[in-house]
Amino acid sequence: MSLSNSDNPLRVAVFARDRMTCRYCGLLTHYDDWAGEIPTLDHVTPKKQGGLDTIENLVLACRDCNYRKKGRTPEQAGMPLRDPPPPVGSVSRGGSDALHPVSGAAPAWVG
Repeated sequence: MSLSNSDNPLRVAVFARDRMTCRYCGLLTHYDDWAGEIPTLDHVTPKKQGGLDTIENLVLACRDCNYRKKGRTPEQAGMPLRDPPPPVGSVSRGGSDALHPVSGAAPAWVG
């Protein structure tokens, strides 16, 4: 199943975890803000640099930030993540120090 499919469970999980907020600029996104366009997913480590389609490597990004980042890491693009999101299942505990509920490890970009 494609990540562009709005029914993709990974896509739904990232949108819920990130609370519809761009992790680069902090814009609170809404479907109707962009005349029906869906906010985008961004690979923190781009696929062309070995990044995977995993909950740890995906964040919600507004269209403008995703375009500006253009296949680079946040460091390469000069676009640090704002408050790296907690892994799914840890929202009630809050904070980026929470561990991933499946792997038990924090994402590499937390810290």
